[in-house]
Amino acid sequence: MIINELVHSEFKFSKDGKRERCRATFYFADGSSQRLSGSGKPSKSHKECIQAILEKAEIEQDKIIYGQKVANGEITLAEAVLNELKLKKDQYDVARKKQKVVDETIEMVERACKTFIIDAEIGKKQVNMLFKPELMVWRNSLSKEMYEIHRMTESQIASYNRAEKKAMAAKTKEEADAILFGLKRPEFRHYSASYINRAIRVVKDVVNKLYENSKDPSPAANLSIYKVVAEAKTEDDFLIGEEFPQFVRFLMTKYRTKYPYNRRRKILVPVYAALFLVSMATGIRPGEALALRKRDFDPETETLYIQRTGEHEDGRTKTKNSEDFVPVASFGLTVLNELCAVKNDDDLLFPNLAGELLSRGNTNNLLKKWLAEAGINKKLHPHSFRGSLAVYIIDNYNGPTEEAIERAADILRDEPATVRKYYYTLTQRSKDEKIERKKEIMRNLKF
Repeated sequence: MIINELVHSEFKFSKDGKRERCRATFYFADGSSQRLSGSGKPSKSHKECIQAILEKAEIEQDKIIYGQKVANGEITLAEAVLNELKLKKDQYDVARKKQKVVDETIEMVERACKTFIIDAEIGKKQVNMLFKPELMVWRNSLSKEMYEIHRMTESQIASYNRAEKKAMAAKTKEEADAILFGLKRPEFRHYSASYINRAIRVVKDVVNKLYENSKDPSPAANLSIYKVVAEAKTEDDFLIGEEFPQFVRFLMTKYRTKYPYNRRRKILVPVYAALFLVSMATGIRPGEALALRKRDFDPETETLYIQRTGEHEDGRTKTKNSEDFVPVASFGLTVLNELCAVKNDDDLLFPNLAGELLSRGNTNNLLKKWLAEAGINKKLHPHSFRGSLAVYIIDNYNGPTEEAIERAADILRDEPATVRKYYYTLTQRSKDEKIERKKEIMRNLKF
């Protein structure tokens, strides 16, 4: 018997209290079968309970047919990419002790995929109709893609362009300036290689999966990612020398400032100041700092226990070395002891007005503003505190250089080689040792 393209056995009806129940075995498109049931108000035609069971069967059939389309590549690349991203959110990473992929990382991949695939023409193509030349053209075109750095809308950009045309036609410079007065000029920048590569990797995964059991080679097999050139860290990337204690003193002033409750926005000033102070006192990552709760601080051992990043309560951290006890510098201990004295064990140490996580965007913007107020002309972000602390430790450690590097690596839960590569070269100790080596060469010259 076939109803709505569904094959099933004869319906069996029974009473279920004041309702009527029907059962039948359904045979689906992939050859599988399933016993389903539905219920409804009793009637001679059994209309309601039959409708209920058919709706269940249609949902199952749709899932199976869609699964077959996915397996055959008969869905668009955009759909396939969205499915792949959903899988990535739930997948487990053995290298990270089977912890789920961090959501923040997935969000960046999602943004790249939306920009270059989902909202692009290639996203409308069926996966099984993608070929190597087409994919290569798409890949090469990504290097020319640009974005507006001020996040101006298309209408704002169009308004400026129209005004600019009028200004170019103006008879005098004063008239042209008057036309453009108050309008923000759009600025465009090429996407970074690392951002583009996120989308390329997802496309490779999606297309390669389709050809896993095929004799034909995958058209994405040779789809190469762009080379990422990491810029060398400079003194502009961290707080160097006296800047570190200078900013600590500035933050302590902000932390001690009290604001009346009617100035709601100002109430968070001490909270942000405390967040930055604890980050500088420990070298922990921004996500780890935002997720700290009272129970993570042990006042007896004067240590913080890092066991999560961001909103995650299931032990997700950046690396397998991230979960660890971290000692706290004296100025950070002062802040932590005061905060924990008025909080419950499960309370966030640095909450917003709703008791939830602080906004990362607001945190970054406020840091830049406060650096300028403190007289430090650098555009840093909270992650810069890690390197800043490493530089400060190496410069102020009373011992051999290699030992200082190892101590800094221990605090940051990082490898000594990483600390030497990115932070040691920026220390005053490194500069002094370099000068001394040059002097030694000159002293040993024989004439």
